[in-house]
Amino acid sequence: MSKVNEVLKEKGIDFEEEVVEKLMDGGALDPETKRLMTIACATAVDCKECVNHHTKLAKKEGIEEEKIEEAMLVASLVGFGSRSKHLAQYKNKN
Repeated sequence: MSKVNEVLKEKGIDFEEEVVEKLMDGGALDPETKRLMTIACATAVDCKECVNHHTKLAKKEGIEEEKIEEAMLVASLVGFGSRSKHLAQYKNKN
């Protein structure tokens, strides 16, 4: 359990039960798509702990390795695109 979750529990808020489970289990998107989205988002924001956590859960949930890798690759494109603008700005100045 993270320190944040510990502090929330001390304040009477069960983040896992009140937020995570409700968001991940119900709604318009199926749970597998949601898990792949968490992996992609964690990859895009470069959160190593989040990537590790969500890939472990994905494997436990039976999500295929190929889908996990593809979610990471697609997310990496976002990072590449947003970071490659620096090269374009540099080239425009020179």
